[in-house]
Amino acid sequence: MNTKLLTILFAVFTLVSMGVVVAAPSNATVDLEVLSLDINGHEQGLFGNDLNLEVARGEKLDLELELGTLADVSDVQVSAMIGGYEYSNYEFDKVFDMSRTFNLQAGDKKFVSLELEVPVNIDPDYAKLYIEVHSRDELRQSYYYELNIVNVENGNEVLIKDAYLSPSSEVMAGRALTATVRVENIGQQDFDDATLLVKVPALNIQAVETIENLEVGEKETFEELVLRFPKDAQPGDYVVEYTVKYDEYESVTKTAVVHVSECADVTCGAAVKENDVVTQLFFDSEKIVDAKSGATFPIMIQNTGNSQKSYTLAVSGVDSWGTATLSEGSLVVVPAGAMVPVYVHVVANDNAAAGEHSFSVTVASDGAQDVLPMKAVVTEDGSKDRSGLQKALEIGLIVLVVILILIGLIIGFNKLRGSDDDEDAKTYY
Repeated sequence: MNTKLLTILFAVFTLVSMGVVVAAPSNATVDLEVLSLDINGHEQGLFGNDLNLEVARGEKLDLELELGTLADVSDVQVSAMIGGYEYSNYEFDKVFDMSRTFNLQAGDKKFVSLELEVPVNIDPDYAKLYIEVHSRDELRQSYYYELNIVNVENGNEVLIKDAYLSPSSEVMAGRALTATVRVENIGQQDFDDATLLVKVPALNIQAVETIENLEVGEKETFEELVLRFPKDAQPGDYVVEYTVKYDEYESVTKTAVVHVSECADVTCGAAVKENDVVTQLFFDSEKIVDAKSGATFPIMIQNTGNSQKSYTLAVSGVDSWGTATLSEGSLVVVPAGAMVPVYVHVVANDNAAAGEHSFSVTVASDGAQDVLPMKAVVTEDGSKDRSGLQKALEIGLIVLVVILILIGLIIGFNKLRGSDDDEDAKTYY
């Protein structure tokens, strides 16, 4: 298609959508015109009537135009465009379509099919559908039709805007990636909750997270989910499924591909060169977080190589419900053959909901990184975990018994020493 012609047409449509009247040339003829318009199989009647066509965001529009002519015409094209869309320059193929050139003899009719798509990101409001008939050297006819763009009514109300794995779509077997998913409610009703399920069916791994409220027009991001890939996973490409369930029975799914490479860690039994630096991580993945005092998650970083190694640590997934601090800061240096402990202290916000909250700690070095999945179980304000309280009471009781025994022994020794002194004193005198 002629790029120059497209540019001119786009400029004309833009001017029309901005309210600038574009008149046909004085020598333009009316011998070629659109006789009727069907959209998605329904005839729309004459142009210029008072009826507006209601269409939904994301809906495809199949246009069929009937053209007639009173004289021979050549090199004719028909174009259609949804005007006034903010991102037209990025999604031009959705809001604009044009036919091939054709010739038409006097008295003949021709049907022309075009296809448009109402962009999902367009604002629900009134917009115009512009249709133009033009030949090589002149604009023959220009029409417009009123569209009432609304949100989706039933089905497909929730849209998955973004779904990706971090830090990349490649992972070594035995390591983990975090999944981030952002959704938008483009429907006409609020939803009490929306549940995200991320899974790799072929490897039988999955993770779940829920958003409590998803209102009309809202964009929400789920808490990051951690997917740990098995050490024995075979190298290759695997399908990742992101499924968001809402409104009891409705759901939307998006898929992607993750590449799994062979595990090169000593824990997998793979060969490791003598000079390679190997890192091993040991951590406690779940803790009870008291609403007042918080909890500490220990991480042991072991460098089994023959040279020191620097590690960068980062905590993610805590900001929405609490705060986290690293005992050694974000940079830790571990000498060759040594093990260094790092402590992640997590404190819940005052308004943090009681229950399980997932987060992760990323340990990175020399371009490689491990994502450690963590889980904090936040208790109600002022309460403590029953098992922890029981242990504390048991320890307190043991300490009390020991103290009582020591006091008894001291008293006994004192009495015994006192009687011995009395006997000595009597003998002396």
